[in-house]
Amino acid sequence: MITTTPRRSRRLLLCGAIALTGLGLTSFTVADAAAPAATPVRSVAVAADDAATDDTATDDTATDDTATDDTAWADENTDWVAESNVEQDQLAAYLTDHGIAYTVEQDGDDNGSSWRWVDVDYSDQAASDAVDDFYWSLYPVAQSEIDAENADTDALGSYLEAHGIAVTTSTDRHGFHTVDWNVDDPAAESAVEDYYWELYPTSPEDIAAINTEAESEVAYLTANGFTASIETDRHGIESSVFDDNDDAVWAALDTYWSSDSYWSNDASSTDSSGSTDSSGSTSSGD
Repeated sequence: MITTTPRRSRRLLLCGAIALTGLGLTSFTVADAAAPAATPVRSVAVAADDAATDDTATDDTATDDTATDDTAWADENTDWVAESNVEQDQLAAYLTDHGIAYTVEQDGDDNGSSWRWVDVDYSDQAASDAVDDFYWSLYPVAQSEIDAENADTDALGSYLEAHGIAVTTSTDRHGFHTVDWNVDDPAAESAVEDYYWELYPTSPEDIAAINTEAESEVAYLTANGFTASIETDRHGIESSVFDDNDDAVWAALDTYWSSDSYWSNDASSTDSSGSTDSSGSTSSGD
């Protein structure tokens, strides 16, 4: 079963979600929205220390865009990280006052740009509720917003039932409605997709643009020795299909996405191989 999630969950941990994204975490789900994830992230401070003592690391840092980007992120967001840490300290104090056990995790050394977060046992309902209450107190949702969210959720539930999809409805402790359905049922998946397609249809012009981009990706990859094809969904939207476990493919796409022709959407700027110049050939994965 899958549960639709109110926007409230995202709102409560908006700051946490931004932090996770900015620090490079790739696994922040709606189910985690009650608290920051406890997954350690790469420490910019440690990487910098290593670079200062390791010639190889120094060379890599000088040429590695990722390292440069991470360092820049830390420099530009030191104030934000400090504010986030203050909020986590407040959460820790709140949990202490309510008798909830917790641990404090930290990304690297406490050097001003190091991010820390509070983790609890979320299988413990009391702990989960306490964290939820803390963030609700910081970011309460107006009843009018709750009502609007519930109207959307109720409309989805009614649509699914009208199309023969079994649903279960419930209301959470803050008054938000939820709708559950069998996520493994292809008919349910199609019905949900249809519901949102009717609400937010994609214009023919946008579909054409999406399809052109997918076809250009496939043309670039095949011209550079990779196997790629086009997959078209039932709404006529195309997507490129390739071996996403092949690092060389991603290197080639990185080159393609960085090219002037991609950003300008000017097909005439590419040659018959789909690349802007000889550097576009990345089938070796370098």
